[in-house]
Amino acid sequence: MLDSLLNAFSGIRFGWRDALDIFVVAFIAYEFLKLIRHTRAVQIGIGAGLVITMYYLSEVVMLRTVNWFVGNLLSYVVFAAIVLFQADLRRVLSRLGRASLFRHFTRRATTDEMVEEVVTAAGMLAERKVGALIAIERDIGLRTYVDSGIYLDARVTYDLLVSVFQPESPLHDGAVVIQENRVAAASCFLPLTVNAQSTHLGTRHRAAIGLTEESDAVALIVSEETGAVSLAIDGEIESGLDSRQLTNRLDSVIWDFNGTILDDVALAAASISKVLRVRNLPDLDVSTHRRVFGFPISEYYERIGFDLSVDVLAGVSDEFHEVYLAGVGACSLNDGVLELLEFFQRWNVAQFILSAAEQTMLESWVRIHQLEPFFKAVYGLPDRHGKTKTDRGIDLLSHHAIDSSQTLFIGDTDHDAEVAEALGSHPVVVLQGHQDRAR
Repeated sequence: MLDSLLNAFSGIRFGWRDALDIFVVAFIAYEFLKLIRHTRAVQIGIGAGLVITMYYLSEVVMLRTVNWFVGNLLSYVVFAAIVLFQADLRRVLSRLGRASLFRHFTRRATTDEMVEEVVTAAGMLAERKVGALIAIERDIGLRTYVDSGIYLDARVTYDLLVSVFQPESPLHDGAVVIQENRVAAASCFLPLTVNAQSTHLGTRHRAAIGLTEESDAVALIVSEETGAVSLAIDGEIESGLDSRQLTNRLDSVIWDFNGTILDDVALAAASISKVLRVRNLPDLDVSTHRRVFGFPISEYYERIGFDLSVDVLAGVSDEFHEVYLAGVGACSLNDGVLELLEFFQRWNVAQFILSAAEQTMLESWVRIHQLEPFFKAVYGLPDRHGKTKTDRGIDLLSHHAIDSSQTLFIGDTDHDAEVAEALGSHPVVVLQGHQDRAR
């Protein structure tokens, strides 16, 4: 049997073109699955798969009527898919246009002055319970919707926006569309969402969700019934916002890696335990590790039993890393990390990694877990005994011209909080990392 298999494959030639061919197809399939994730296309695709399975199964068991019916049905699948997936197809093509390859051709970002004017207008309209819908264009053009309204091409001011949405104004029905920091048009018609979960919402809210499902625009809604202000983005809506929440926007997020993104706490405790056993010292369990871990690392080593007057710090560190590196590839991400990365990415917040790990190792871990699309840059240490984490953080802020006052620093230790304060950013310490709540 083995000989027959070898003979069957002996005539097959596999070259670099074949490898490239397989890679391209696999990449397209992977990107397609990422694009349809969390959309109704998943359920429709499962249904289509069942129909195709039924077709081949009917051939096997010779159900001629079923086979004829399903076979004729499949001939219309392509046309049906275009109709059923039209919104998803538009979203796929628009996301393709937003890929990193095309980012140099995107429009300039909204200015703080424009945002301030919009927020001020929203606050005034909310106080008077005057309904409003304002769509702000980002990378994907909204010319189709601008053409459906009345052209204005005016500077964005809160006086203009408040005037447009007054009930006696002829332009108050429909949406205002802002393009390139100017009011392009008013009384514009936007597409309503077909999401069944949004049927309880009013027309303005459904139009805001519909627009943000088909583009990367941001839509701001003021309810004429309650005066509540809502914000829609990427097909999701957040209600009950105040002026402070609307204007306080993050520019950047800096992540620590080990313990914050990567769940390596158990591995770290097991690795240091192996080094301890060599010296006939007791093992270290996870709870003890989280209770005593901290920086400088020499004090942590002394707290768990190492005598650094006998052992050289660098030697202990090298032994630990030898064991740790052998198992780090099997570590998973912490719960909720991927969802939070995707959330910041949807809001176009620039994300960075700042870690005390060596640069080359850090980059390889990021690749292993396929996290490169989320991060603008990764900053580790040139070596374990060179620059400090704070030094590298200063390099990061300087090189990328980051306003630290508009930056969140997410870490898992009190040292991360100290680094965040030294950089002038806002610290957030997660509780599942290398230090427990008491620390």
